[in-house]
Amino acid sequence: MNRILRYAAAACGIALLLVASACADDTAADPTATHEGDLIEVVSAYIPAPPTHTAAAYVVFRNHSDEADRLLSASADVTDTVELHQTSMDGGTMTMIHVDAIDLPAGGELLMEPGGYHVMLIEVTRELHEGDSVQMTFTFEHHGTVDFSVPVVASSGEPAGGHGAH
Repeated sequence: MNRILRYAAAACGIALLLVASACADDTAADPTATHEGDLIEVVSAYIPAPPTHTAAAYVVFRNHSDEADRLLSASADVTDTVELHQTSMDGGTMTMIHVDAIDLPAGGELLMEPGGYHVMLIEVTRELHEGDSVQMTFTFEHHGTVDFSVPVVASSGEPAGGHGAH
């Protein structure tokens, strides 16, 4: 009889644990639910070593959520002035224009590359050389901020394994 009571108590305990885990908040099992920035992935990022005190950052973001978002701003540890830009052709002349925000579609990518969208770092406070890195923060309308370190590469182009290698 004692053995039956022990088995019954063990079975009740296991059942209670299963019910409690089924009713628990799913955020503990899903880190993206508690860390909004994880829904926005940095696929690749680089800054070509600039010859002057102005640099461009190129980044590819992937949106893993089912909600469209917008990149609103960026900041960097090497300057107080960071702007979102788009390069376009105007009557045969390539021009850069400042943009207030850049769309990131739900389940899609935002491709920032030479000749398109990019981030301008203006009046950089230290020389940037190949092998350096720049700490940047990108602010999205719905998913908050994404912080990461962007490598400085030779000015000839993006590093191996960058988005162009896909």
